[in-house]
Amino acid sequence: MARCERGYLCSVCGGEVEEITESKLYLQYVLGEVDPDLLHRLPEAHIRCDPVLAQFIVTGGFDAPVVPTVFSKAHLDPDFVRAEESRVTRGYLRLLELADAGLPISDYPLPEFKNRDMSRAGKTQLRFWRPAKPPVARPLPLPLHHRMSVNPQCQDGDASGAERVSRPLDDQCGARPPGDAGSGSSPRVLFLDDDPRRAERFLRQVPAAVWVKSVAECLPRLTETWEEIHLDHDLEGETLVDMNRQDTGMEVIRWLCKEPRPHLSQTRFFVHTHNFVAGLLMVLQMHDSGYSAEFRPFGHDLATILDHPDD
Repeated sequence: MARCERGYLCSVCGGEVEEITESKLYLQYVLGEVDPDLLHRLPEAHIRCDPVLAQFIVTGGFDAPVVPTVFSKAHLDPDFVRAEESRVTRGYLRLLELADAGLPISDYPLPEFKNRDMSRAGKTQLRFWRPAKPPVARPLPLPLHHRMSVNPQCQDGDASGAERVSRPLDDQCGARPPGDAGSGSSPRVLFLDDDPRRAERFLRQVPAAVWVKSVAECLPRLTETWEEIHLDHDLEGETLVDMNRQDTGMEVIRWLCKEPRPHLSQTRFFVHTHNFVAGLLMVLQMHDSGYSAEFRPFGHDLATILDHPDD
């Protein structure tokens, strides 16, 4: 990698991505999935830290991981797996060629992806169950908490907020215990997050929402019908958590995509994690199975983050 391309930290494990042959971002670039203007804005990661992608690299010298989840290629369509193994392996071999080639960045992509619209080329989604008829694309309305007035005094880290969340959840936020659907006139909203500061900030604006803190609490509630479901990824007080773990928001996505969930077909999903890699993959998998989903990092506007990456 050029000197200016070194030193980026993996958004999954936190370690330095030292060589181009380790870079998931540059693998996506040579495969035509990333616009060159975004190379220094998007999160970086080791290829091996994304086992769902790395499992498709089939070549000597690379020990492809075995993914012990529904995202394993063993659970995917065989024709799709063969095509992905060919495509991703070619991309990886291209990285090996580039390691000492001294080429300009514009010449990095595979030949078929040069001088093309990178925002559309080479996009791939894993194939799980999908509806018989593709869902009609429709823009998601603003989530309920964006449609209501915001209390500027309720911010993350607010000392008064820390005092308020110390009270029982039913008293402070009006959240419902399991099995209680709340008032018939109130929209049904489920909010998965382990951070009590975020939860209070959300529940002050949507008092009838149900707050769950873990995957173990969330999955039983998914058997119910909801108007909106808001999902975090990194739980249990941790950050940048391995997506293969069963105590993350990705486990909820695995449950949703494993088989049809017709009672949630009209639900609007909002992924609000600050773990960009996991959040984007969560949304992609929901789209692939026909759900309406959008990535909206909690407390931030995604377009603003991409426009001002260094803020």
